Amino acid sequence: MSTYCISDIHGHLDNLNRFIETLSDNDIVYVLGDVVDKGPKSIEILQLIMEDNRFKMLLGNHEYMMYQVLTTSKWSINYNTYYYNWVRYNSGLDTLDAYNRLPRYKRIRVLDFIKNLPLNYPNINVNNKTYYLVHSCPHLDIKIKMEDISFDDEKICSYVWDRVNVGEDLDIDNQIVIAGHTPVQFYLGTKAEIIKPVYDSDNINEAHYIDIDGGLATNLENSKLIVLCLDDLSYKLY
Repeated sequence: MSTYCISDIHGHLDNLNRFIETLSDNDIVYVLGDVVDKGPKSIEILQLIMEDNRFKMLLGNHEYMMYQVLTTSKWSINYNTYYYNWVRYNSGLDTLDAYNRLPRYKRIRVLDFIKNLPLNYPNINVNNKTYYLVHSCPHLDIKIKMEDISFDDEKICSYVWDRVNVGEDLDIDNQIVIAGHTPVQFYLGTKAEIIKPVYDSDNINEAHYIDIDGGLATNLENSKLIVLCLDDLSYKLY
């Protein structure tokens, strides 16, 4: 059995499928949010993750925006803000269209799935290392879900929107923080020939923070799905 982390798939089903072909039946894959928007197959990826017990998913800011729009009345004072933030400014239109084409019972299942997504996975122990998994910004909390607090709470925004600076002292009980949200091209350069995780040490095995967003949302030529194996902190690109 192997344990993996991936993040920010953003509708790129082909990249995900190439990784899935390598999995064994008893592997575990933690998905650190943002499977929707930017690419063409957002809803298909959500449904795949929902149906495959090997996958454990966190809430990302794009799933959060999706949930805000789909659960807010069009007559609400907040609806237009949520709608334009997701659809106009964050490429949510294709996701919304695909969602609306689903039968009603499948739409309900998708929303229930998003509602129950955790905001964090703290204290994940693999081979004598302890990991804290989050979409963007960690906090010293026990494992919590979006449904545990009001869905418009600023705390959710911090978990899925705030960015961490590599090298920042996070003080998360000696856990290794693994996150996505910020494409590694932000640190490596948009024309970087080698895409890899970015971390706060010269050696990944001594890192306290690891960013694994391979930039699929950017649709840059060098964007990849970064797959980090927690067993030995090795990685592969798909």
